[in-house]
Amino acid sequence: MTSLLKLVVESLVDVDISVVRVHGPGDVGKSTLMKQVGNHVRVEKLFDDIAMAIVSANLDMKRIQGEISNMLGLMFKAESVHRRGFQLRSRLENLNLRTKRSS
Repeated sequence: MTSLLKLVVESLVDVDISVVRVHGPGDVGKSTLMKQVGNHVRVEKLFDDIAMAIVSANLDMKRIQGEISNMLGLMFKAESVHRRGFQLRSRLENLNLRTKRSS
């Protein structure tokens, strides 16, 4: 495991860190790194659910919401970005509560 991959995985399992953001200029390997992180997390079964989205300079909230919802198996009932965001947030909060209860 590369040192950068190890750092991201360690950050993900740190209970004091709730979000990991990877950013930088194009074509330096950010998406590739995060795919490797996702694969590692799946193989090691570190989490029940994994969701990630690529956010570019051309911000497309519906696409981002769609990427995350697809990874979580969530089907949107609403079309507006605001209502979809509310559904997504509710789902993520429920996942978080379920995880905390089982700890």
